Amino acid sequence: MKNRNGFTLIELLAVVVILGILMMIAIPNTVSLIDKHKKGTYIENAKTFVSLVQNKVQTDKTLQLPTDTTSALVVTLEYLNTNDVDETPYGESYSKTNSFVVVMMESSKYEYYVHLVSCVNKSGICDDGLYNLWRGINLVNVSRLNDDDRYELVKSSGASADLIQNLSGNVHLKDKKIYVNDSVEAA
Repeated sequence: MKNRNGFTLIELLAVVVILGILMMIAIPNTVSLIDKHKKGTYIENAKTFVSLVQNKVQTDKTLQLPTDTTSALVVTLEYLNTNDVDETPYGESYSKTNSFVVVMMESSKYEYYVHLVSCVNKSGICDDGLYNLWRGINLVNVSRLNDDDRYELVKSSGASADLIQNLSGNVHLKDKKIYVNDSVEAA
């Protein structure tokens, strides 16, 4: 009689099939979890950006907060000149000129809106007109960054690339005098 110490072909195939089924279940869940984490980090970066603007407004007296509901202050990421919000969790760079926080007075209190975008292109340059795909949070009230649906705010499409020149056409900023950093840009 022979002493057999190995596995049969059928046993090996059964193990491979079971491992394949486990991988089909595990990989999509893992990818989804990683994407949710990246979106969460993007949202936290937006909150950090707003906090930086709040601090800058308090320390930089050249930035004048709106005194009524007819104007809005826009502070760009470029104006802050900071590395605190520089790289996205997707490995891209935030657009320094097209990412901004809007400060408006509504009901005698200040409301903050954030617009944070990055450029996805082969050159890695965001601010030179080579826009082919944007990822970002399109101008939303900061309070929405804590909502249950906050992960849906991070979009990957050209729709999130509203440029700063189009602010006066935005529903929140319609008919307002817009001050970008410390100069008037639109009326």
